[in-house]
Amino acid sequence: MYSLYAGRRTSRGFLWLGPPAHAGPVETLGMRRFAMLRVGLSLGLVLLVGAFSCAEDEAPKPGPEHDFLKKFAGTWECTLKASFIPGQPASESKGVETSKAALGGFFVIGDFKGEMMGMPFEGHSIKGYDTFKKKFTGVWADSMGSWMMISEGTLDKSGKVLTEVAEGPDMTGKTTKYIMKTEFKDNDTMVFNMAMPNEQGKEVNVLTITYKRKK
Repeated sequence: MYSLYAGRRTSRGFLWLGPPAHAGPVETLGMRRFAMLRVGLSLGLVLLVGAFSCAEDEAPKPGPEHDFLKKFAGTWECTLKASFIPGQPASESKGVETSKAALGGFFVIGDFKGEMMGMPFEGHSIKGYDTFKKKFTGVWADSMGSWMMISEGTLDKSGKVLTEVAEGPDMTGKTTKYIMKTEFKDNDTMVFNMAMPNEQGKEVNVLTITYKRKK
């Protein structure tokens, strides 16, 4: 059995001195291929490490829009007025929403617990800002339906009113448009209004939630 390697060990490892004198052409070709493979793998590793280093240096950071979203963070005492059924008086109820910044400061995640139209009501929200779309984004799911509301929105010039639009089923199951506006009256008070078009196409407000920050 011939050895495929000729060399000597040093304090830093094995020093390859080339093929042994007795190596045949097949062994020499195999060793050359092995050496080329080692060089290729080493070069690939260097490039991979460099790519990861660049990625770390250029990691995205939250922007001013994400700073705005942090205003939603906290525990809020909520007063709800819902009027989803035309001709019926609005129902009033209470609830508590707890929100916190998450995922590196890019999102705010909220949990709501309370009542809606005389029934227990829970909801879960995720608010964010998509730097590619240049839009505020939102996801809402609650205990009154099997669908998730996915919205996009913009902030007005005052930096106090966030307007979002989404599509989803109405009380009859037909797809309709929802227009939602959240206005910060101050750092501890915000008012949420949701409207949808009626049969004549006119926007009608169906839900108002007043938030007071719990201290």
